[in-house]
Formats: sequence, structure tokens, C-alpha cells
Amino acid sequence: MRTNELTNHYRGMGIITAEPKLLNIGEHQVCNLRVAVPGLAGRDESFGFLDIAVWGAPGAACAKHLTRRMTITFSGPLELRAFQRKDGSDGKALRIASATVQFPPRPRNSNEALLDDDTAKEPDGQVVGVGDDEISL
Repeated sequence: MRTNELTNHYRGMGIITAEPKLLNIGEHQVCNLRVAVPGLAGRDESFGFLDIAVWGAPGAACAKHLTRRMTITFSGPLELRAFQRKDGSDGKALRIASATVQFPPRPRNSNEALLDDDTAKEPDGQVVGVGDDEISL
């Protein structure tokens, strides 16, 4: 990044909507997460969605210990990413690059539900389980 660029640092809490994906890029590893963030879309009862990239050893730890439907806190520089959809139209997505992620320990019984049955929907219509009272760590 050039030194004369301004960056917005975002700190938030959200719920992982898909299993983390660990990728090898050259000699480096990155864990990609998709997170539903309550209120990010500007309405009290709606969810906004962020992509989060965690690099190196912290990324490997995220891929090993995090699962879909877990609540995490995160921070990092906010980027707006432009892309082209399969139908040829242009799209934009928010992303936290080089993120720092904090997460709670796993429940004693791995079958315990971390969230209740409330739902949020991804932009593609995929239903994501979320719960208002489980937002706090």
C-alpha cells in the first residue's frame, strides 16, 4: 500500500456463515471467512456480509478451530473489492484484509448449538443461522 493512501480500520463482531477455507498462495497461507454482521446494512434487524482474510499462522489457526455459525470478533483494514459475476454483471463486496480474529473456545460438547434458530439470508438466498442473544462473547 502506498503511504499517502487513507485506510478505514473496521472492528466488529459477526457470525461465520460458511466453513472457513484455507488456501496456499505461494509460500503463504490465507484463511477466508464469510461473516454476517448484525446492523451492517444500516437497519436494526438486517445483516451485512463481510469477507475476511486472515494470513499466516493466525489464518491456519482460524481454519483449524473455527466453524460455520460461530461468533467471532475481528478487526482490520476495510477494502471495497470489485468483481464480475458469472452472468457478466459487476458486483462489489466489502472485505477485511489482514484481519485479526478473536474467537471463544469450543463448547464442551461439539454437538451443542452455538446459535438459536433465527435466520439471516446471504445475498444469494442461502439461509444462515443467527441469533440476537448469542452476539455477545
